[in-house]
Amino acid sequence: MAVEAAMTGRFRFPGVRGACVAGIAMAAACLGPRADAIQARVSLPNGDVYTGEWLRSDGSQFRIRLEDGQELQLFLPAGGIVQFLDHEGGVAPEATQRLRAAWEAMELGLTDIAESNLREAVALSPRFAAAHYELAALLESRESSEASRHYLLAAQLDPAAYPITDKIQEEATEYVAQGDYVSAAIALAAFAKAFPGDPYASEAAHNAARYFGENLDTAPDVKMQALAAYEYAMETFPEHPYAEENLFALGTLYGSMADHARAQFTLREFLSRYPGSPYEARAHLALGRAYLGMGDMDGVVREASWVMAQTMDEDLRDEAVALSSEVAWTVYTTEDGLAHDTVFAVAPDGPDTWIGTVKGVTKFDLSYGAPLALDIGDLARETIIRSFAVSPSNVWIGTSGMGLLRQDKLTGAVSEYGPMDGLPRGIDAIVMDDRDVWVGGVDKLARYSRVDGRWTTFTEEEGFEGVHANALVLTPDSLWIGSKHKGVIRLDRNLMIWETYTPRNSGLGGSSITSMVATDAGIVATWYTTVSQGFRTNAQGYSTWSDTELTWTAYPFGQDDIAPEDIHAAYADGTLWIATGEALLMQQPDGKWGTYEYPIEVRGSRIHSVTPDGQYVWIGTDAGLARVNTRMFERVSDGQ
Repeated sequence: MAVEAAMTGRFRFPGVRGACVAGIAMAAACLGPRADAIQARVSLPNGDVYTGEWLRSDGSQFRIRLEDGQELQLFLPAGGIVQFLDHEGGVAPEATQRLRAAWEAMELGLTDIAESNLREAVALSPRFAAAHYELAALLESRESSEASRHYLLAAQLDPAAYPITDKIQEEATEYVAQGDYVSAAIALAAFAKAFPGDPYASEAAHNAARYFGENLDTAPDVKMQALAAYEYAMETFPEHPYAEENLFALGTLYGSMADHARAQFTLREFLSRYPGSPYEARAHLALGRAYLGMGDMDGVVREASWVMAQTMDEDLRDEAVALSSEVAWTVYTTEDGLAHDTVFAVAPDGPDTWIGTVKGVTKFDLSYGAPLALDIGDLARETIIRSFAVSPSNVWIGTSGMGLLRQDKLTGAVSEYGPMDGLPRGIDAIVMDDRDVWVGGVDKLARYSRVDGRWTTFTEEEGFEGVHANALVLTPDSLWIGSKHKGVIRLDRNLMIWETYTPRNSGLGGSSITSMVATDAGIVATWYTTVSQGFRTNAQGYSTWSDTELTWTAYPFGQDDIAPEDIHAAYADGTLWIATGEALLMQQPDGKWGTYEYPIEVRGSRIHSVTPDGQYVWIGTDAGLARVNTRMFERVSDGQ
């Protein structure tokens, strides 16, 4: 007859005064050797199982002789179970004599002698229920934590004489009332395993799993015990009313432990068994995360799309979008061929992509999916690249120390332009049209005529106030210049008239411009500003220029005291993109905004640029070049 023992905490039994307080629940064991060998199986919470001859236990450690003769002395932790495997056997006459001697000592008030006799009794006959019970009662009167395991042993050895179910319920209720859910879970789990046939066992098992699971954030060290409790409850009592909740929780727990295969199997079983469950949408999200861990990107999109199609809960829909972002993003680094992980500029060029880093230019060919770094010789090697402009025949490259470079895409020949041509050494912005190429940098603005090949430098004599021009936009009639600290300057290209916009004389939100882009309705400029009023306050946002109203309108994003300059805009196919230090934002023609969370690889890094490229958007960061496939989000948003 198999007998399991587990110490479950604090118990109060009829006729016994006081309370025994146990710090943790642990498997109970008998206290000494006996003449005939006792075979036992010890199961630890981590899954280890030892089978052999039971030698001894002192309540916190046990000794066992394995079949190969090896003797082990191991710690018996909370949740461990001891199962005696040999026949029940009788009670040795000497043990009965010791019990009677203990009773006589108790009547005389000789408690130490009584305890000694009771210990001898359970040592002589480990399955002597009455001796265990009397020893437990004595130990409880002395507030010894050891009492609990002897009470439980007595109940296991003779459940009719020493029932324990009510005591377990009372104990768990008391723990819950104290907010100690973990101790309640340990007690209930031990009871359910020790008495699986008890009518209360199924509820105890499932409540133990629930109490463990609901407190993993505050007690992460019990995760393995929680896992064992969930598995035992579902395997032993699959029809309990809490089985629906606990099967879902078991699947998510597997996922949190990175056991994605078991998470996937369990969550699919849950969805099959409980269609229409209140946990259904969350199960699909958890299943999507399991697919992500397994590298099944189609599975991720499928589960996220189900959530978008089947629920209107905004929090769940946001989670679905965030989940899909994990597969929509790709991050390229030096391991993929980048010259450096810090990327300032990106220029799509058909199947190729020009990438400007702090250590020169990289050119990717992505025609076949994986990036192929093309050989461009020594073009701007070890030089900070700030800007690009690409035409069918040439690529123009703005550097931070070598001025402006132009490479003939057919021959590879490179032309250099710098201070001798009236240009600054640092080129932060380049724009071009069929007529001109404009470049901006520190205190200088220059124009290259594509008609006659001549450079013209604009200074204060030509009406250009010397500013750091770090953003340029060309429209048919105007050149727009975003300055580092003096707002936006507009040049009428036909009349050669200059006009300056600042927060003081217009609706421009900030005087430090980080980027500008032309839209169907006008101009968008991103900005940041620093205000000192006893303390430093940074703010960022964007402003729009209306070609019809001829006014600026500011849209502040709030404060960013870390890197307010990390805000950049781009526009393509009717969609405005704004990259901030927090996320990539998308404004569609109907004015609605969407948010694309950055992948974990670049989250928290500096943001230097945003560049649309068909269905993709490139983000230059300090942690590599990120690219998002916006169609992935469209599939999820449409519930496809």
